[in-house]
Amino acid sequence: MLSLLAASYGTVSDIELIWTLIAIVGLFFSLHNFKQSHEDLKFLRENGIGNGRVIIARFAMRAEAARALIQMIFITIGISAMFLEEADQGALPLKFIIFGAIFRWGLIISAGLLTYKSYLAYEVRRALIGDRIIEAANTRTDQANLRTYDANRRTDEANQRTEDAKKQTPESVQP
Repeated sequence: MLSLLAASYGTVSDIELIWTLIAIVGLFFSLHNFKQSHEDLKFLRENGIGNGRVIIARFAMRAEAARALIQMIFITIGISAMFLEEADQGALPLKFIIFGAIFRWGLIISAGLLTYKSYLAYEVRRALIGDRIIEAANTRTDQANLRTYDANRRTDEANQRTEDAKKQTPESVQP
């Protein structure tokens, strides 16, 4: 008899395949993000940069390590479930069939959302740091340029704050 909302192939159902494959993709994405965050942190330490990027790199490493661990749990559950024989749906009460469907789809959605979170973290990292800056950090000359870029950006921000403060100061107080 067909299982609820899925076909099966021996002891393996396509639901188990789907959640395991999603978890595998998510695991690779998490490991890639972890590696990139580790390289960012290493670069920042080597160049004495101690701004908010260090906090972002540390947070990203911790978040991706946690995501990778959860994805490994999903993979373990999926592989283990593939070795278990499907129960005859006719012999189970309806509440067990419904629970099984909710549990399986819950694993699929959870693995998918976790993979999506890793993707979002990747996009945020790219938006904040940018691919060109990461590529530029590969040579010593470009590393010096990156430090200059950071210093110029901080100077520009300080100048903007000074200008904003002058605009807020009454004219009678200004020299």
